[in-house]
Amino acid sequence: TPAPIDISDYEVGIETCANSNAWWYSAKVTNFPSSITITSVEMKDSSGNNDWIEYSQYAEWNDCWIFDQGNKPYTLPLAFRITGTDEVSTQTIDSQDPVITSYDAGSTGSM
Repeated sequence: TPAPIDISDYEVGIETCANSNAWWYSAKVTNFPSSITITSVEMKDSSGNNDWIEYSQYAEWNDCWIFDQGNKPYTLPLAFRITGTDEVSTQTIDSQDPVITSYDAGSTGSM
């Protein structure tokens, strides 16, 4: 039996995808263990008007998770919560501190 993987052992990243803005945001999850399947990606902006907002769509062609729900415009910086599962367990990591500070494509942050 393989040893369980702890996603908190990885420096999981978030990368802003092209065309993101305060009304429609999309992000790629990077450095996530390949043996764990992502089941949920959630975002929280800094407006105080939103709780965790679950992604509304996953664009397989560019690996971006799309957010277009909740109260807008979204206010930077943005925090994230990611849930994943494997045969052993379901795990969630979230950023206690903001991860993304820009809507510019390619902007990155670590969790």
